[in-house]
Amino acid sequence: MRLLLDTHVFLWCVKADRQLGKSARETIVSATEVYVGSASIWETTIKKTLGKRDVDINALVRSTGAVAHLGSEGYAFAIG
Repeated sequence: MRLLLDTHVFLWCVKADRQLGKSARETIVSATEVYVGSASIWETTIKKTLGKRDVDINALVRSTGAVAHLGSEGYAFAIG
């Protein structure tokens, strides 16, 4: 199964936030491919700039092993 995570789910997942429910986490872990849209990276960067998020986006992307992927709908980052 392939998943495209939205911004909050991506951040909750990589930060092991309790706001991400057990069944959601299990679904993500069991997926064969997990993606995060480039807009999520952009959104997180803007929120950090505005002081709404305390996250090092470069370290966050590196920590997931993300790889840029250009699909028919645009850029996404493959996680893992």
